[in-house]
Amino acid sequence: MVCTLIVSCGSDDDAKGIELSGTSWIGTGSTDSSRSITFISDTNYNYTEPGGGPNGTYTFNGSSGVLTDNYGTIPFSVNNDLLTIDYDGGTDGYVDTTGKETFIRQ
Repeated sequence: MVCTLIVSCGSDDDAKGIELSGTSWIGTGSTDSSRSITFISDTNYNYTEPGGGPNGTYTFNGSSGVLTDNYGTIPFSVNNDLLTIDYDGGTDGYVDTTGKETFIRQ
C-alpha cells in the first residue's frame, strides 16, 4: 500500500502581500505627522506635506515598490502597518535627498 501526503504551508492570500489601493499613511517617528501618503488607485498616489507635495504613480509587489513623480523615483517598503520611503535609493531629483521617512497606516 502506498501513502501520499500533501502538505501546504500557506494560502494564496499570503502570497499576495499587502494591498495599497485605498489606504492612507501618516508620518510617524522622525517624519512630520503633517506628511501623508494616500494610494488612490492600483497605480496612483498623493503625497501631502506642508506647502503641497507631489502626486505620481507607483508599482508594488506586495512588500516593496517604487514611487515615481516629476522629481524622480524612490523605493519604498511595507512591513505590516509601517511604510518606509528610502531616499538613499532615489534617482534624478531625489539623488541629493538622503535618509528615510516612515509612515503608519491609518
